[in-house]
Amino acid sequence: MSIYKKSFFFLITFIILFLLVEIFAFSLFKIYNYDKKFNLYSEKRISSLKYNYYKNIQLALPSPNIDVVHYTSEFTDRFKTKDVLNLGFGLFDDGIDLNKKYYAVALGDSFTRGTGSGDNIKNGWVELVEKETRSWDILNLGNLGRSITDQKYGYDLLKDKIKHEIIIYNFFTGADYYENTSDNSSAYYLNKKITEKKMNLNEIKKEIDNLQIYHGYDPSFEYLLESKYKSYGVWLLIKISIYSNMTKILPEKYLPEIYNKPHRSFNDYYETRMNLVPDEIYELGKKVNKSSKSYKIDNKTFHVKLIYKDKEIAKKIVNNSIKQIKDFINQSKNENKKFILIIHPSQNDTYESVLKEKIETNVSFMREELIEGLKRDVLVLDLTNYLKKYITRNTRAKLYWDRDGHYTPLGYEVVSKIITNFLNANFKNKN
Repeated sequence: MSIYKKSFFFLITFIILFLLVEIFAFSLFKIYNYDKKFNLYSEKRISSLKYNYYKNIQLALPSPNIDVVHYTSEFTDRFKTKDVLNLGFGLFDDGIDLNKKYYAVALGDSFTRGTGSGDNIKNGWVELVEKETRSWDILNLGNLGRSITDQKYGYDLLKDKIKHEIIIYNFFTGADYYENTSDNSSAYYLNKKITEKKMNLNEIKKEIDNLQIYHGYDPSFEYLLESKYKSYGVWLLIKISIYSNMTKILPEKYLPEIYNKPHRSFNDYYETRMNLVPDEIYELGKKVNKSSKSYKIDNKTFHVKLIYKDKEIAKKIVNNSIKQIKDFINQSKNENKKFILIIHPSQNDTYESVLKEKIETNVSFMREELIEGLKRDVLVLDLTNYLKKYITRNTRAKLYWDRDGHYTPLGYEVVSKIITNFLNANFKNKN
C-alpha cells in the first residue's frame, strides 16, 4: 500500500471515529436532557453578566429591566429588575408607591428575595404582603449579601437613597447561624480592591463577572458557550473529567483556564475579611459547615449540621448571631428606624417531628435561644409554629421544595398571610 493510500486510510478512519464519538456524545447530550440544562445555564450566565459597578453607591448590582435567572432541578426562577430608585441600577422590586403609610426595607437572604417562587413579583412574600396590607410599601433588598455583616454593609451604602422608617430583617434558621460567623463581603472586597489596585472599568467588570459566574460554574457548558467550533466529544471529555474528580488530582496551574476561570476572584474575596467577627467564631463557622450531613426522609432532604449536637458550640454560634443582630438594632435606633425580626424556619424546623425519626436532634433549641436573646430588644415574628400548624391541618401541602429547601409558591403565600396578620396586629393600618 502506497504512503498516499495509507494516509488516506488513516484520514478516513479518523473522520469516521470522530463522527462516531460526536454522534455518541450528542446522543448523551439529548438523552440526559443536557440540552435543556445548557439552555438554562446559558440564560443564567447571560443575566449574571449584566451586573455592573455603580460608583454612586459603590455596589455591584444588576442592570434594570432584565430577567435574572436561577434554576435547580426542581424549579426555575426568572426575576425581573427595575430601577425603583431612579439611580440607574435594578432591584428585585416592583417600585415604590408614595401613597402608603409605612415604608420599610426587607433585608435577608434568598428567602427574602423569593428564591423558589418562580416570579418574586407575583409570588414572593414581600410583594404579597404589600398587596394584602395595602398600607405598607416594602423595598425588597433580599440577597444584598450572604451574612448579616455583608447585608448590612450593602444596606449602609444604600440606606440614604431609600425612603423608609422600618427595617424588616429576615433570619433563616437553615444557614444564617453559620453564615453569620463569616465577615466576608463581595461588595467590601470589590471596593477594597478597586481602591488598592486602582482598577479601571474593564478590570472592575471582569472581577464582577468572575464573582457572578462562580456559583454553579460548569466548565463543560462554558466550553460550549465560548468555543467558536463546538465538539460534543470535547464537551463529554470535560464532563467526564469533572465527574471523575480528575480536576482535583491535577494542580490548578496545569488545568486549562476554562476549569477555574472564576475561582481566583472568588478565593480572593473569600480570604478578604472585614474583621467584624472574632477569629474564634470565624474558624468555628468553618467547622460547622464541614459537619454537614444530608438525610432523605419522606422524599424530603434535610441538611443537618451534626456539630450542633454539642450545645456549647451551638450556643456560641447562636450568641454570635444575637450580637450581630443587636448591633444592627442599636444602629437602627440611633437612626430613628424601627426594627422587626422575622424568623423563617428551615425544613428541619418545620418538619422537626419527621427529622427526629431519623436522627436524635433538637433543632428548636437554637431558634429558642435566638428568640430569648433578642425578644427584649426587638419585635419578633417566629414563623415556625404557624407553619407547623398549617402542615398539621394540610398534610399534603408542599411548603418547601423537597431537595432545595426554599419555599414553594404555596409556602410564600402562606408565609405572606402570617406576616400580614402580624403587621396588622402590631401597627395601626389604614385600609
